[in-house]
Amino acid sequence: MFSFLRFVEFDGDIMILVEAKMIDEKKKTDKDEGYKAENLNVLSVHNELKVHQKLKSYSEFYLQSYPNDLEQDDKLLAQDDK
Repeated sequence: MFSFLRFVEFDGDIMILVEAKMIDEKKKTDKDEGYKAENLNVLSVHNELKVHQKLKSYSEFYLQSYPNDLEQDDKLLAQDDK
């Protein structure tokens, strides 16, 4: 998920992204399978901050869709344990 968001949120020079991925792929194998947004390491502090902000935003959005808050869920789980 982080690799995908690093790719999606990247707004710098595309050659930096391609080079980072090529170096990573070269370490794994000499086989060229084309570009994939997998196992993409941190590209920059700026990009990583954008990634974490996006993940926070998605998390908060989807948490709001749950009918119960954490305390209610804890009570329900405690009842199941009995």
